[in-house]
Amino acid sequence: MGQSSYVYILWLVILAAGLWVIIGFGSLLHAREDLAGEWKLTPEQPAAGIESSWMKVEQSGRYVSLSLDGGQSLRMKMIEETTVERGFAEHKRIILSGNDTRATFEGRHNGDLWRFSLDGAVRGDFIALLTDRTYPRPAPATQKAHAR
Repeated sequence: MGQSSYVYILWLVILAAGLWVIIGFGSLLHAREDLAGEWKLTPEQPAAGIESSWMKVEQSGRYVSLSLDGGQSLRMKMIEETTVERGFAEHKRIILSGNDTRATFEGRHNGDLWRFSLDGAVRGDFIALLTDRTYPRPAPATQKAHAR
């Protein structure tokens, strides 16, 4: 074998090792929980005269914009995303911070029903129902497709 053959073999080994490292570390990464969409907020402690309100959430990675029913807009950043094991389902706690306000989402991973609280300039504890996802999830491959 000539010297050029050793160079090609060395490059193939370096390429294979690089791909192995990328795949190994890439499996440790995960996407942020998708909160984008229209939410119906129901007060956790109902009081006389207080009805459900709406909130729109726009999200780009860890940056989140909340538009509340009263026209107030909050630009926030996801500062914590914690997985909490509860029984058979994986639950998450997501904390957002910004605009002198702190928001917390607590609920089942990929679920539509969450406990939502705001603390700061705007306050309240709510049961939040995701009524319309901005980015709908595809149907699982194990389910039959419905004709439209």
